[in-house]
Amino acid sequence: MNLKPWQSWPLLVAGTYAVFCLAVALRQHKLLYFPEYLTDAAAREAFAFYKVARWPDAAGAEYRGVVKVTVPEASLTNGTVLVFHGNAGGAHDREYYCDTLQKLGWRVILAEYPGYAARGGKLGEASFREDGRATARLVRARYPGRLVILGESLGSGVAASVAADPEVKADAVILATPWDTLASVAAKHYPWLPVRLFLRDRYDSVAYLRSYGGPVSILMAEDDQIMPASSTLALFDALPRADRKRLVRVPYVGHNEWFGQVTDEQWRAMLTPAP
Repeated sequence: MNLKPWQSWPLLVAGTYAVFCLAVALRQHKLLYFPEYLTDAAAREAFAFYKVARWPDAAGAEYRGVVKVTVPEASLTNGTVLVFHGNAGGAHDREYYCDTLQKLGWRVILAEYPGYAARGGKLGEASFREDGRATARLVRARYPGRLVILGESLGSGVAASVAADPEVKADAVILATPWDTLASVAAKHYPWLPVRLFLRDRYDSVAYLRSYGGPVSILMAEDDQIMPASSTLALFDALPRADRKRLVRVPYVGHNEWFGQVTDEQWRAMLTPAP
């Protein structure tokens, strides 16, 4: 069948679009994850710069994160906060969590993802979920007392999946600039792509948190250009118990500027919510 030029254009456009979608689908992990890879030598230099140390510190133990002790260990009596950081970089450059929360009496462990910094392993939701749960179980076994799971951005999806593990028994969860599902965020940023059809990593925080009965605090940066407010609010609205959830709005800041605007009083309320 011979097509006239004007008849072939729709086929050409459709074919080009299909090829583009396939390319995005095949490279989605490259487009989703932005780890900072470090050799052992580079990691030693970076960790020294940020004044952090590998955790756990037992001889022969697998490195799972970093810690920074800015106050005496004996003063960290409130419990432990396990932090799952945002997408880019590594746990070591989130040491400001330690500076802030340890002054409030909390031990802070900055979890690292497989494939980030000097850790080997595979990128992806399943890998991060199972590794995060293993880290949380180790924290729970090593440090009796309260355990708070804190996740930021990408880490909020990981934190939700870790909190869903009944063996972790988290006492509270804090999610900063979170989503309801990764698919909903991707669909808002790329409405011209059928992301719901080919997205492999879903990070369905709504589904994960259905099996978590503890208190959940949601931090929302009101001028966030990366995490749509509608996705954050959808997660908050989906949490079933009004008496077990808290929404903290941080005004006039974007996705990466919220941390310095949270007061000590707000941190205390989220870390030790009323029963």
